[in-house]
Amino acid sequence: MRQEKGTVYASFCRTLRSEDMVVELAFRTSSYTFNVPLTLSIMSSLCLFITRRPRAFTEAVILLVIVHFIYVFSLGAEHLTVLFMNKGIEPISRLKLFAYQFLWGFTNNMLIRAEPFLIGFYMYIRFRKT
Repeated sequence: MRQEKGTVYASFCRTLRSEDMVVELAFRTSSYTFNVPLTLSIMSSLCLFITRRPRAFTEAVILLVIVHFIYVFSLGAEHLTVLFMNKGIEPISRLKLFAYQFLWGFTNNMLIRAEPFLIGFYMYIRFRKT
């Protein structure tokens, strides 16, 4: 792995018979981290309305990290699966391809974009003052 100008490059190598196949995937960090400042500001604005603040913030940050890991995993898995199926390395499986495309599409279009508000809603519902 290496990072250059806001892009992380992950290289994967697979040995095939007598040759090596190297695949490099590029992940723009801004595509999944653009919402972190908004998420942190929503979390901090809820300080007056929630109890057990350290636990609330810890759970919210864990959720934030998990969603970002799911984004990176699903994007990488989808790209690698398509590439391996196109090269004939992996048998064509429409179910696997659909599952990875759905996971990435759902994460990209629903979770990442609505994440700040979902985490704020979660914190308020779970830790609100009664």
